[in-house]
Amino acid sequence: MRVRELFLATAFAVLGSVAAAATQPPSFLIEADDGVAGDLFGSSLAFSQYGLVVGAPGANSSHGAAYLFAGPESQIKLDPGDLGAGARFGSSVAIYGSVAVVGAIGSGGVYIFDVETGSLIDKFEDGLEVGIGTSVAVSENLVLFGAPESGDPLDPTGGSVYVTSLDGTFFGLAAPDDGTVGDGFGASVASNGYAFIVGAPGVDAAYIFAEHTVEQFYKLTPGDTEDNSVGFGRSVALSDFSADPSASPTAIVGASGSAYLFDLVTGEQIAKLTVADNPDLVVYDVAILGDTAFVADYSDDNGTGTVYVFDVVTGEQVFKLTGPDAAVGALFGSSLAATDNFLLVGSSGRNSDTGAVYLYGAGGEVPLPASVWLLGSAFVLLGLRRRRAGARA
Repeated sequence: MRVRELFLATAFAVLGSVAAAATQPPSFLIEADDGVAGDLFGSSLAFSQYGLVVGAPGANSSHGAAYLFAGPESQIKLDPGDLGAGARFGSSVAIYGSVAVVGAIGSGGVYIFDVETGSLIDKFEDGLEVGIGTSVAVSENLVLFGAPESGDPLDPTGGSVYVTSLDGTFFGLAAPDDGTVGDGFGASVASNGYAFIVGAPGVDAAYIFAEHTVEQFYKLTPGDTEDNSVGFGRSVALSDFSADPSASPTAIVGASGSAYLFDLVTGEQIAKLTVADNPDLVVYDVAILGDTAFVADYSDDNGTGTVYVFDVVTGEQVFKLTGPDAAVGALFGSSLAATDNFLLVGSSGRNSDTGAVYLYGAGGEVPLPASVWLLGSAFVLLGLRRRRAGARA
C-alpha cells in the first residue's frame, strides 16, 4: 500500500472509530525493530511534535537502550557506547525540539542526543550521586535530571535536581527549602517551559520551581493524610501551554490510591482523583492534556494494567483504558505521554517483557479536529513498526 493510501485509510479508520459510541479510542502498536524478550521497551517514553523517544532499560543484560522515531522510515537506536551491563540506559527519557535526553539510573548518568542524527551531544556522569538520571525533563531552555538518593556531596540533606542550560552557559542545582535525608527529591520531574515540578515521595511532597530563576515557588502536599496519599510525588506532570495555550495552569501528582490536581498559579489543591472500583490503585505515572488527566496503574489486575481518564474541571473519572490485547504481566501503563491531542501508553511487560507502546487519540469518544487526526495519522507513518492493535497478541 502506498504512503498516501495508507495515510487516508488510517485517517478514516481513526475518525470512524471515534464516531462509534462507548468505545475506547483507536490505537496503534509501536515496537522496536530488534526487540527481544526482557528489553522492557516502553518503560519510559516522551513525545513531542518532533518525534518520539522510548526507553528499553532491560535490553542487552540491562545495559539498556533507547529508540528515537523522528522521521519517515526512521527508527534510530540510541546508545552512548560506554556503558556496561546493569546501566539501565533508557530508564528515563525526555524530548524537546532537536534534543532527546536519556537517563541511565544503574550507572548514574544522563545523555543528550541530537534528534535528527541520533548522535551524542553531551553527557553528565557523577558516581557520587547515587540515582542520578532517575528522572529527566527538557524544555526550550533547560535540561533537568534528578538524583533522589543523595544530595550535594558537600551538603547531604536529601535529593537534588541538576539544572543545565542547553547552550552550556548555566549549570546549577535545585533543592527544596526544607530538604531532608531520604526525602526522595528528584524521583520525578517535569517541565512546561515556564515552571518545573519535582516529586519527593519520601516525604509525600512535590515542589514547584520557576524555570527562569530556579527558585522554589510552592511546596505541594496532599490535602488529606489517608493511606492513599502515601508516596505522593512518585509521578508528576504539568499542563503544557505549548501544546494547548488555552489549558489551565495545572499540576498533577500521583500517590498510592489517588492522584491530586493543583492550581499552578496559587499552589492550591483543586481536586483529588480516585477510582471507585480500584481501592488498591497505585499511581505509577500521570499525564495531563488540556482539561483531561491520565492516571496509570500498571499493577492493576495482576499486572495487566489500566489507564484511568479524568475530567480536570470536575475531577470525575470519564473512562478507563486497558491494553487492546491485555494480558497478565503486560504492565499496560508503565509510562505515559500526552501532547498535541495524543496519548501514548507504554506496556513494558507485553510479549514476555519485550514491550510495546500504544498510540491513542486523546479525548476518547469526543471527535477532535480533522487536522489533529491527520497529524496523528501522519505520525503513525514515521517509520514506526506498527500494526493495528489486536492484530497479534
